[in-house]
Amino acid sequence: MTTLPPVPPGSPSSPGPSAAAGINPDAQRDYLHGKVLLKARRYEDAAAAFKRAIARQGLYPDACRGVAVSSHALGDASQTVAYLIKAAGQLIRMQRLESAARLFRSIRTVYPAAPNLFSLAARAAARARHWETARELFAHAAAFSPHEPELVLGQAEALTAMGRVDEALKLVESMLFQGWCLHAAEALYQRITGEAWRETPGALSAPPVEAAPSPPRTLVVVDDEPHIRMLMEETLEPLEDEGVSIFFAKDGREGLDTIRRERPGLVFLDVMMPHLNGYQVCELVKADPALCGACIVMLSAKGQEVDRIRGEAAGADVYMTKPFSPREVLASARRLMGLTGAAGAVEPADSGEKDFDS
Repeated sequence: MTTLPPVPPGSPSSPGPSAAAGINPDAQRDYLHGKVLLKARRYEDAAAAFKRAIARQGLYPDACRGVAVSSHALGDASQTVAYLIKAAGQLIRMQRLESAARLFRSIRTVYPAAPNLFSLAARAAARARHWETARELFAHAAAFSPHEPELVLGQAEALTAMGRVDEALKLVESMLFQGWCLHAAEALYQRITGEAWRETPGALSAPPVEAAPSPPRTLVVVDDEPHIRMLMEETLEPLEDEGVSIFFAKDGREGLDTIRRERPGLVFLDVMMPHLNGYQVCELVKADPALCGACIVMLSAKGQEVDRIRGEAAGADVYMTKPFSPREVLASARRLMGLTGAAGAVEPADSGEKDFDS
């Protein structure tokens, strides 16, 4: 990356709402000290002060932006982007969605591969059945990733759960007309109306819309450990009965070649590999307009927050820390590819299953 993100609005280069109620006094003191150091152009010391504020407070997006601004001044593009993304993520967690959207929009202008934070948060809210929050998050997510039909489906699911079935039905019918997420959209249509979907003659008079292709039913696994590839092959085998083609690669360079050739919808990507590591592969994939729609799941034995931030900065959509179970891997693959599972399909049992480990 050669272009550094611009200094975002509300950063410590100008007064921000740092004295809001609920801020730990010690954290606020570190934050204010960071602003003084920043003004004095002592950028490394300023970044350290802002990081102390984050450590004390936890959710402190202004301090995250402070680290980003300091890193920007030091010419550290990776750190700048990582902390801008962290600031946006914290704003989302604090339900300051409009502020998060403005910041994330500025991030995307200079770093298009930045992961869609609203999408990740929306799915988490939906799992927790916080439907109003999920609906709003899915709407923001769809604005940043307009060609991801599962985000529109997420909005429709949330609206249905809230009892706003007319609005949900409009979204579902729009998806069906465009050929998006056909199986899942048809199932939701039947759940709402009690009838199977049939494209009636009246639908021919509906306003024409640009058709979008269904998400690719191809999956790539990139891992340099033979036993991990073998376990992944055994775990993901049921997906082949659901029409998914699965490919494997033994290192980063081979993985990138496979991804470019097969154009998968989902990639399970190990971090520590020869030739190209997972972060490098992820950045190259997300920077390619022809490939950036692929959902990338980073697989790593690293569990530190800094590694997760680096994965997010590289563009990873999901970060899974080893060990994890075959059931978890298969369920994640089905969810991320928009699959509901074949009728009668049996997932790996918990009893006696081997965990994926480094």
